[in-house]
Amino acid sequence: MRENQLLELIFEELTLIKNNTDSMKEEIATLKEDVKGLKVDVKGLKEDVKGLKEDVKGLKEDVKGLKEDVKGLKEDVSGLKQDVNGLKEDVTSIKAAQKRADRRISFIYKELKNMDDAILGEVERVHEILDRHAADGSKHLA
Repeated sequence: MRENQLLELIFEELTLIKNNTDSMKEEIATLKEDVKGLKVDVKGLKEDVKGLKEDVKGLKEDVKGLKEDVKGLKEDVSGLKQDVNGLKEDVTSIKAAQKRADRRISFIYKELKNMDDAILGEVERVHEILDRHAADGSKHLA
């Protein structure tokens, strides 16, 4: 009986090993499916990364373009600042010229007023002479 018992024991062990092997085969099949799914996911991620790289490349080009635009704007602003400084100088020159013109006009006005006063004084003097001459009847011959 010992042989039978030994055979039964071996048979039970083999059955257990077979069951474990079948279970492992199922787990391996599941793992293979999982790996297959992961491969699909990795492929998708690679495509996503490729798309992101293209997007980043586009963004880099956009940033480069923006930097060029900013550089151009800075140059334009610099030019505008120079223009404004030139205009300020022109306004200062115009104000100085206006002050000189105002002083000259004031001087000419005073000169004209003095001439006007002198002419009126002469006219009054001539009228006085004419009035005296008209009043003096001895000097009229006609």
